[in-house]
Amino acid sequence: MSFSPGYEPRNSDMIATVPTFFEKVLQMALPHRLREEAMGDLEEEFHWRIDEGANISSIRWWYRVQVLKTLAVFMWQEKGGFMAFFWSLVFFFFLVVLAFVVDFSDLTFNFPTLLYVIDIPSFVIVLPPAIFFGIATTSKDAFQLSWKLAFSDQMEVELERVKDACRFLHITGNLTLTIGWLGTIVGWIILLQNLDWINEPETIGPANAIAIITLFYGLCFKMCLHAAEFKIRGKYLEN
Repeated sequence: MSFSPGYEPRNSDMIATVPTFFEKVLQMALPHRLREEAMGDLEEEFHWRIDEGANISSIRWWYRVQVLKTLAVFMWQEKGGFMAFFWSLVFFFFLVVLAFVVDFSDLTFNFPTLLYVIDIPSFVIVLPPAIFFGIATTSKDAFQLSWKLAFSDQMEVELERVKDACRFLHITGNLTLTIGWLGTIVGWIILLQNLDWINEPETIGPANAIAIITLFYGLCFKMCLHAAEFKIRGKYLEN
Protein backbone atom coordinates (compact mmCIF):
# COMPACT_ATOMS: atom_id res chain seq x y z
CA MET A 1 0.00 0.00 0.00
CA SER A 2 1.31 3.47 -0.89
CA PHE A 3 0.36 6.86 0.47
CA SER A 4 0.29 10.19 -1.27
CA PRO A 5 3.25 12.50 -0.59
CA GLY A 6 3.05 14.43 2.69
CA TYR A 7 0.45 12.14 4.25
CA GLU A 8 1.35 10.40 7.50
CA PRO A 9 -0.63 7.19 8.06
CA ARG A 10 -2.10 6.50 11.43
CA ASN A 11 -2.74 3.23 13.21
CA SER A 12 -6.24 2.86 11.78
CA ASP A 13 -4.77 3.21 8.29
CA MET A 14 -2.67 0.12 8.85
CA ILE A 15 -5.84 -1.94 9.27
CA ALA A 16 -8.08 -0.43 6.58
CA THR A 17 -6.78 -0.47 3.02
CA VAL A 18 -8.41 0.64 -0.18
CA PRO A 19 -10.18 -2.12 -2.15
CA THR A 20 -7.32 -3.71 -4.08
CA PHE A 21 -9.35 -4.72 -7.13
CA PHE A 22 -10.72 -1.21 -7.72
CA GLU A 23 -7.32 0.30 -7.10
CA LYS A 24 -5.85 -1.96 -9.79
CA VAL A 25 -8.68 -1.14 -12.20
CA LEU A 26 -8.05 2.57 -11.75
CA GLN A 27 -4.32 2.05 -12.18
CA MET A 28 -4.76 0.14 -15.43
CA ALA A 29 -7.48 2.38 -16.90
CA LEU A 30 -6.04 5.84 -16.34
CA PRO A 31 -3.10 7.16 -18.37
CA HIS A 32 0.11 7.93 -16.51
CA ARG A 33 -0.46 11.70 -16.66
CA LEU A 34 -3.69 11.35 -14.60
CA ARG A 35 -3.05 8.20 -12.60
CA GLU A 36 -0.84 9.49 -9.78
CA GLU A 37 -2.92 12.56 -8.95
CA ALA A 38 -6.30 10.78 -9.10
CA MET A 39 -5.19 7.77 -7.07
CA GLY A 40 -3.36 9.96 -4.55
CA ASP A 41 -6.40 12.20 -3.97
CA LEU A 42 -8.75 9.24 -3.53
CA GLU A 43 -6.40 7.43 -1.17
CA GLU A 44 -5.77 10.54 0.91
CA GLU A 45 -9.50 11.17 1.35
CA PHE A 46 -10.03 7.47 2.09
CA HIS A 47 -7.64 7.64 5.07
CA TRP A 48 -8.95 11.05 6.14
CA ARG A 49 -12.45 9.59 6.42
CA ILE A 50 -11.08 6.75 8.53
CA ASP A 51 -9.42 9.26 10.86
CA GLU A 52 -12.77 11.00 11.19
CA GLY A 53 -14.22 7.78 12.60
CA ALA A 54 -16.40 6.70 9.68
CA ASN A 55 -17.38 3.06 9.28
CA ILE A 56 -14.66 1.19 7.39
CA SER A 57 -17.14 -0.83 5.33
CA SER A 58 -19.00 2.29 4.19
CA ILE A 59 -15.69 4.01 3.36
CA ARG A 60 -14.64 1.10 1.21
CA TRP A 61 -17.96 1.34 -0.67
CA TRP A 62 -17.41 5.08 -1.02
CA TYR A 63 -14.00 4.36 -2.58
CA ARG A 64 -15.52 1.90 -5.07
CA VAL A 65 -18.17 4.44 -6.12
CA GLN A 66 -15.55 7.17 -6.52
CA VAL A 67 -13.42 4.91 -8.73
CA LEU A 68 -16.42 4.23 -10.98
CA LYS A 69 -17.26 7.95 -11.13
CA THR A 70 -13.65 8.80 -11.96
CA LEU A 71 -13.59 6.24 -14.77
CA ALA A 72 -16.94 7.46 -16.11
CA VAL A 73 -15.75 11.08 -16.24
CA PHE A 74 -12.46 10.05 -17.84
CA MET A 75 -14.18 7.90 -20.48
CA TRP A 76 -16.64 10.65 -21.34
CA GLN A 77 -14.04 13.40 -21.57
CA GLU A 78 -11.26 11.42 -23.22
CA LYS A 79 -13.29 8.82 -25.12
CA GLY A 80 -16.44 10.75 -25.94
CA GLY A 81 -16.89 9.17 -29.37
CA PHE A 82 -16.57 5.68 -27.95
CA MET A 83 -19.01 6.40 -25.13
CA ALA A 84 -21.58 7.97 -27.43
CA PHE A 85 -21.45 5.02 -29.84
CA PHE A 86 -21.43 2.44 -27.02
CA TRP A 87 -24.38 3.96 -25.16
CA SER A 88 -26.38 4.42 -28.34
CA LEU A 89 -26.07 0.65 -28.92
CA VAL A 90 -26.99 -0.05 -25.29
CA PHE A 91 -30.02 2.23 -25.55
CA PHE A 92 -31.14 0.58 -28.79
CA PHE A 93 -31.00 -2.92 -27.33
CA PHE A 94 -32.67 -1.68 -24.15
CA LEU A 95 -35.63 -0.45 -26.22
CA VAL A 96 -35.77 -3.77 -28.08
CA VAL A 97 -35.83 -5.69 -24.80
CA LEU A 98 -38.43 -3.31 -23.42
CA ALA A 99 -40.66 -3.90 -26.43
CA PHE A 100 -40.64 -7.62 -25.72
CA VAL A 101 -41.03 -7.68 -21.94
CA VAL A 102 -43.61 -4.90 -21.40
CA ASP A 103 -47.28 -5.64 -21.81
CA PHE A 104 -48.49 -2.19 -22.86
CA SER A 105 -52.15 -3.06 -22.32
CA ASP A 106 -51.72 -3.00 -18.53
CA LEU A 107 -48.05 -1.81 -18.26
CA THR A 108 -46.77 -4.99 -16.64
CA PHE A 109 -43.50 -6.83 -17.21
CA ASN A 110 -43.41 -10.33 -18.67
CA PHE A 111 -39.74 -11.28 -18.80
CA PRO A 112 -40.22 -14.85 -20.13
CA THR A 113 -41.30 -13.35 -23.47
CA LEU A 114 -37.68 -12.29 -23.96
CA LEU A 115 -36.90 -15.96 -24.62
CA TYR A 116 -38.90 -15.68 -27.84
CA VAL A 117 -35.99 -13.93 -29.57
CA ILE A 118 -33.14 -15.94 -28.04
CA ASP A 119 -32.29 -18.66 -30.53
CA ILE A 120 -28.65 -19.74 -30.75
CA PRO A 121 -28.97 -21.63 -34.10
CA SER A 122 -30.50 -18.54 -35.75
CA PHE A 123 -27.70 -16.38 -34.35
CA VAL A 124 -25.07 -18.78 -35.68
CA ILE A 125 -26.76 -18.91 -39.08
CA VAL A 126 -26.70 -15.10 -39.48
CA LEU A 127 -23.59 -13.52 -37.94
CA PRO A 128 -20.58 -15.87 -38.37
CA PRO A 129 -21.16 -16.53 -42.12
CA ALA A 130 -21.61 -12.80 -42.74
CA ILE A 131 -18.33 -12.03 -40.95
CA PHE A 132 -16.47 -14.78 -42.84
CA PHE A 133 -17.80 -13.50 -46.18
CA GLY A 134 -16.87 -9.96 -45.17
CA ILE A 135 -13.31 -11.01 -44.36
CA ALA A 136 -13.10 -12.99 -47.60
CA THR A 137 -14.10 -9.98 -49.70
CA THR A 138 -11.85 -7.53 -47.83
CA SER A 139 -9.21 -8.75 -45.38
CA LYS A 140 -8.64 -9.84 -41.80
CA ASP A 141 -6.95 -6.50 -41.17
CA ALA A 142 -10.11 -4.67 -42.29
CA PHE A 143 -12.17 -6.78 -39.88
CA GLN A 144 -9.90 -6.00 -36.92
CA LEU A 145 -9.47 -2.34 -37.81
CA SER A 146 -13.21 -1.75 -38.25
CA TRP A 147 -13.89 -2.45 -34.57
CA LYS A 148 -10.90 -0.43 -33.40
CA LEU A 149 -12.04 2.59 -35.43
CA ALA A 150 -15.68 2.22 -34.36
CA PHE A 151 -14.81 2.19 -30.66
CA SER A 152 -12.12 4.86 -30.63
CA ASP A 153 -12.12 8.63 -30.87
CA GLN A 154 -9.16 9.14 -33.16
CA MET A 155 -6.42 6.93 -34.57
CA GLU A 156 -3.51 7.56 -36.88
CA VAL A 157 -4.27 5.26 -39.77
CA GLU A 158 -3.83 5.23 -43.53
CA LEU A 159 -6.81 6.37 -45.59
CA GLU A 160 -6.90 3.18 -47.67
CA ARG A 161 -7.11 1.04 -44.52
CA VAL A 162 -10.02 3.15 -43.31
CA LYS A 163 -11.81 2.61 -46.61
CA ASP A 164 -11.22 -1.14 -46.33
CA ALA A 165 -12.68 -1.12 -42.81
CA CYS A 166 -15.77 0.74 -44.04
CA ARG A 167 -16.10 -1.68 -46.94
CA PHE A 168 -15.98 -4.62 -44.51
CA LEU A 169 -18.74 -3.13 -42.35
CA HIS A 170 -20.85 -2.32 -45.41
CA ILE A 171 -20.51 -5.79 -46.93
CA THR A 172 -21.01 -7.61 -43.64
CA GLY A 173 -24.05 -5.51 -42.76
CA ASN A 174 -25.69 -6.24 -46.11
CA LEU A 175 -24.88 -9.92 -45.76
CA THR A 176 -26.44 -10.19 -42.29
CA LEU A 177 -29.67 -8.77 -43.71
CA THR A 178 -29.52 -11.03 -46.78
CA ILE A 179 -28.81 -14.14 -44.72
CA GLY A 180 -31.56 -13.14 -42.31
CA TRP A 181 -34.05 -12.99 -45.18
CA LEU A 182 -32.73 -16.27 -46.57
CA GLY A 183 -33.16 -18.00 -43.20
CA THR A 184 -36.72 -16.71 -42.91
CA ILE A 185 -37.64 -17.84 -46.43
CA VAL A 186 -36.16 -21.29 -45.81
CA GLY A 187 -38.16 -21.50 -42.59
CA TRP A 188 -41.35 -20.58 -44.42
CA ILE A 189 -40.64 -23.16 -47.15
CA ILE A 190 -40.27 -25.88 -44.53
CA LEU A 191 -43.41 -24.64 -42.80
CA LEU A 192 -45.50 -24.64 -45.97
CA GLN A 193 -44.33 -28.14 -46.85
CA ASN A 194 -46.14 -29.31 -43.76
CA LEU A 195 -49.56 -27.77 -44.35
CA ASP A 196 -51.17 -30.20 -41.93
CA TRP A 197 -49.78 -27.89 -39.18
CA ILE A 198 -52.39 -25.32 -40.27
CA ASN A 199 -54.92 -27.29 -38.23
CA GLU A 200 -52.73 -26.95 -35.14
CA PRO A 201 -52.49 -23.24 -34.21
CA GLU A 202 -50.36 -24.00 -31.18
CA THR A 203 -47.72 -25.40 -33.54
CA ILE A 204 -47.81 -23.04 -36.51
CA GLY A 205 -47.40 -19.93 -34.34
CA PRO A 206 -44.05 -20.91 -32.76
CA ALA A 207 -42.86 -22.30 -36.12
CA ASN A 208 -43.50 -18.94 -37.80
CA ALA A 209 -41.77 -17.12 -34.96
CA ILE A 210 -38.64 -19.26 -35.31
CA ALA A 211 -38.63 -18.65 -39.07
CA ILE A 212 -38.71 -14.88 -38.57
CA ILE A 213 -35.98 -14.73 -35.89
CA THR A 214 -33.16 -14.89 -38.46
CA LEU A 215 -34.61 -11.79 -40.15
CA PHE A 216 -34.83 -10.08 -36.75
CA TYR A 217 -31.16 -10.82 -36.07
CA GLY A 218 -30.21 -9.69 -39.56
CA LEU A 219 -31.97 -6.34 -39.09
CA CYS A 220 -30.35 -5.75 -35.69
CA PHE A 221 -26.84 -6.55 -36.92
CA LYS A 222 -27.36 -4.50 -40.07
CA MET A 223 -28.34 -1.47 -37.99
CA CYS A 224 -25.31 -1.79 -35.69
CA LEU A 225 -22.84 -2.27 -38.55
CA HIS A 226 -24.43 0.55 -40.55
CA ALA A 227 -24.03 2.91 -37.58
CA ALA A 228 -20.39 1.83 -37.11
CA GLU A 229 -19.65 2.36 -40.81
CA PHE A 230 -21.04 5.90 -40.87
CA LYS A 231 -19.31 6.78 -37.62
CA ILE A 232 -15.99 5.89 -39.25
CA ARG A 233 -16.87 7.65 -42.51
CA GLY A 234 -17.86 10.83 -40.71
CA LYS A 235 -14.70 10.93 -38.62
CA TYR A 236 -12.03 9.83 -41.11
CA LEU A 237 -13.34 10.19 -44.68
CA GLU A 238 -15.62 13.23 -44.69
CA ASN A 239 -13.60 15.69 -42.58
